[in-house]
Amino acid sequence: MEDFSHLEPLEKLFLARNRLGMLSNVLVEVIKLNEQKKAFVTSRLYKSVQGHEAGELLLETMVHYEIAQICRLWDDFDPTGFSLPTMASLLRGAEVRNLLSTADTDIIVNLRPNHEEFLAAAFDPAVEEATIASETHQIKRIKNYRNKFIAHPIYRTRQELKSKIEIVRPDDIEYAVENAFRIVQVFETALSLTPSDYLRVRIEFSRVVEAFYEAL
Repeated sequence: MEDFSHLEPLEKLFLARNRLGMLSNVLVEVIKLNEQKKAFVTSRLYKSVQGHEAGELLLETMVHYEIAQICRLWDDFDPTGFSLPTMASLLRGAEVRNLLSTADTDIIVNLRPNHEEFLAAAFDPAVEEATIASETHQIKRIKNYRNKFIAHPIYRTRQELKSKIEIVRPDDIEYAVENAFRIVQVFETALSLTPSDYLRVRIEFSRVVEAFYEAL
């Protein structure tokens, strides 16, 4: 199964609403992991252990777990999953779009006067971007690093040994987090779920971890 074409549009929306909560929970965790890492690398603690094997191992552990969780946001289509490409597959198509924009679905969505304008300006592009972004070099590099280095670091084929695994760049992680942040908020708004305030989560947790490292 490579899509949800076997489901009725109403069933797709039902699944999307339920799975979007799971996606949101992982996004919140990723935002917190991202802020924790940033606070750590600028802390007095890290500066005191920078270059030491134990200090670098701690940072590597943070980054690897952050990458693993980011991959949960951007993993390829999975009929049982909730990644952004999976959500896009649920929400893509004229029939689902029509349900979101017509008054007949007020049992599913709480319509606003400017809902159609929002769908055209933000929702439609977000559905496409969820798929397009997952195929970019940044996201592919992150997933490949998880697959070939973090998840399976012991055995590699001869061909894999010949080709160097690309290291994930800081900009890759920021690209993955910022795009997920923006797209999930649009999906939540389109489905009339109460949008999570991810910016507030980021700001508040940044203060928490900065205070934690300053106190050490």
